[in-house]
Amino acid sequence: MTFNIEKVKEAIYDLADWEQVNLWNERCEDYNYMDDYIYNNDPDELMCGQKPSEILSAVDMNSYSLNDDWACYTIRGWASFSWLSDSPFNIDELVEWYCEDGYEQTDLLDYEELIEDEDEEEDEEE
Repeated sequence: MTFNIEKVKEAIYDLADWEQVNLWNERCEDYNYMDDYIYNNDPDELMCGQKPSEILSAVDMNSYSLNDDWACYTIRGWASFSWLSDSPFNIDELVEWYCEDGYEQTDLLDYEELIEDEDEEEDEEE
């Protein structure tokens, strides 16, 4: 099965931001790339059970805000963001995962609509 890469990319961009994050996190879980996982920015959940001193040392003070939507853990500690462009999210890596075997693991996209048409393949060959 061959996917139309541009259709896959467009379908991902058409998803709501939270759906893009969910799809990205499915990829992270599948590949066990938990360093790239994007969390909801809920400090009570992210830092549950930690002492105030541990929380302060776990937060990148230059890159963390309670007002942002999401967070990820970086080498400098927790960083937050509201724009996916400021996150580990990478559309090309996500498309590659989806086309290899991710389509079997998610129901966020209808893979049948994203398959390369045989007519398109023939047109490209000519």
